Amino acid sequence: MLHSSAVVCELLQSCYTGILQFSAKEIVNYLTAASYLQMEHVVEKCRGALSQYMQPRSRSPIVSIPTSNT
Repeated sequence: MLHSSAVVCELLQSCYTGILQFSAKEIVNYLTAASYLQMEHVVEKCRGALSQYMQPRSRSPIVSIPTSNT
């Protein structure tokens, strides 16, 4: 499974910064890459953000996910 190098880079940087930001239209790419990399905390946050994004009243163009476990 091949993912965009930018997606993987952002995921790895989030391990150090504790913050992951991306446009809502890219959420499936991040969810898929995080799942492949077994980053379960990111997968759960992405799933939560995806379910919120799919709600008719919430159409935010940017998703911001704190990725630190603390």
